[in-house]
Amino acid sequence: MADKVDAFSRMDGHRADFAKVSTLSAALKIASEATFLHRRFQHYTSVPSLVSMILGESMWLTRGDSISLDDSQESKKFGSRQEWGRTYIGCFSHFGGESAAMWRLYCKPNAFAIRVSASRERFEDWVNNLRNIKSFEVAKMNRGYKGNQILRVDCESVCFQDLVYLSVKGDQPREKTRANQMYWFGDRSEIDKNLSVERRKTAVTGLVKDSEWGFELESRLLIKINDNGSPSCAKV
Repeated sequence: MADKVDAFSRMDGHRADFAKVSTLSAALKIASEATFLHRRFQHYTSVPSLVSMILGESMWLTRGDSISLDDSQESKKFGSRQEWGRTYIGCFSHFGGESAAMWRLYCKPNAFAIRVSASRERFEDWVNNLRNIKSFEVAKMNRGYKGNQILRVDCESVCFQDLVYLSVKGDQPREKTRANQMYWFGDRSEIDKNLSVERRKTAVTGLVKDSEWGFELESRLLIKINDNGSPSCAKV
């Protein structure tokens, strides 16, 4: 019980600090430090994907510049184009309850979807184990989650942390009223006047997303490899 109370107290502190930040680097630092204070993490997926994970005792991560991400514009708006080509992503939610919006995303076009849930302790152990792995298999995936052209590539880094959502003022009609603010865990930061520049930096690749996707409350597994332009999926 004491550990739970301490986690809640520390999370409240991080949320209070986030409301005061005015730079993207500071926002990402808070999100990183708070990630494993969430009680549980959820992974929404399709039934075929779950079957593949169970039978293969592993899961496939999507390359960051793949159009199969829910926000297909993400790699064009945020981070470095070159960095996206060597970054593989696994998506999870730290939302504590049921999310109707997430169910709608994964139930289409099929009538069924699955939510896999695990405690922060299990996730932390899993991520720490992944950090000890020196290389991963990557493959071009065909229908039915069968891979070909399987290669083994060296791993540069493994990261698991909450995303920060950005509302960046721009020239498009839907962007003109935005205020250059950041969001995390439903909280809003101070205005960051340099956000339009900071969002393009290599260091933020895969760690930020448009504020329109804030309902996902996403935490991401990011694996970066030493080879740019590898096939579309990586197995962990």
